[in-house]
Amino acid sequence: MMAALSIVIDLVSIRLDNIFVKYTFYPLPLLLCGIIFGYKYGFLAGFVEGFISQVIVYGLSLTTPIWMLAPICWGVGSGLLRLIFKKNDHIDIVIIVFLTSFVCLGVNTVASILDGILLHYDYSYIFASIITRLITSLIMGVIYSFIIVGITPIIKKEVK
Repeated sequence: MMAALSIVIDLVSIRLDNIFVKYTFYPLPLLLCGIIFGYKYGFLAGFVEGFISQVIVYGLSLTTPIWMLAPICWGVGSGLLRLIFKKNDHIDIVIIVFLTSFVCLGVNTVASILDGILLHYDYSYIFASIITRLITSLIMGVIYSFIIVGITPIIKKEVK
């Protein structure tokens, strides 16, 4: 269910491909899945979301597995970090969200570079967009944190 929700959200994302920025809320269900249900379910949700979204938006290609890594990272990263930050306080959730966000930023940067190498794109353009992507990641991290902190207790209560 979290993967399906994430796919729908991803399909309505605002993509600014000229500066490699995507304003989206698709990580929210993946973060929740990892935090609440653990990294295994986070992996499954991220894998399904990454594969289906890639195929729908860009089609199946040589680099599809590379681009699937970020959604997988949202689910797995938040689940693994939840094992480290075990308190149920807001600070732990904010740390989890920001650490996962920065790891996914790095994964997407590497994916962009590999995509450029494999498909012979001009990937120097990617390096120029790193500052913009970092700022976007910070802004979205704040938004994700507020939402996750507010909704996690509600979902945990409903799951029990």
